[in-house]
Amino acid sequence: MKHAELEDEFVLLCVPDGVKMVPDDENIEPAQVDCKLALRNSTLKLIRAFSSRENQLKLKAQTDSKSSELESFRQSFEKLGELYVQKLSTPLEEVN
Repeated sequence: MKHAELEDEFVLLCVPDGVKMVPDDENIEPAQVDCKLALRNSTLKLIRAFSSRENQLKLKAQTDSKSSELESFRQSFEKLGELYVQKLSTPLEEVN
């Protein structure tokens, strides 16, 4: 849960307009630097934790339990991916 909180904090501090990340330059605030470092470290810990086959199998077993809410989210995510690919492959002339 800490990683999710760090992601939320990162969005608040480092993506103020919701689209572009604050650039790494001399004008960056210390809170933004701390947030970026904490999120990076947390991500690396998660990668290390799930690099072992045992933990991957535990995670897979946890996600294999098909709850209807999780399944509908997965289907929505797949549909969104299909729409995104379709948007990317649509010629600009066809849109205008």
